[in-house]
Amino acid sequence: PIYAGAKNSFEVQFKLTNLGNQSIVVPKVAMAIHDANGIFIKDLKVVFNVTIGPEKFYQMPKTMVDSPSIPGRYKVVAKVSMKTDVQGRDIWEEMAAAWFTVTK
Repeated sequence: PIYAGAKNSFEVQFKLTNLGNQSIVVPKVAMAIHDANGIFIKDLKVVFNVTIGPEKFYQMPKTMVDSPSIPGRYKVVAKVSMKTDVQGRDIWEEMAAAWFTVTK
């Protein structure tokens, strides 16, 4: 079980693969926690300007997660931001997610 407010409850990581035939630069790559409604809770790690060669991958380093303090369902989200809106806010695209439940 994952207990509410526990330090270093579990670890997460993900791999982002470029299936194309040209290198790409991803301005922001992030892992974050969202609640059951998809609402952002907190970033776990954000990496800037990730270059991925053709048919290569970027491995987000393992990150230890402190569990949320309120019991419930959450998800760890792997996401990228390739552009911003007119106010300069990141537009995030979810690449993958893993659900988990926090108990008392």
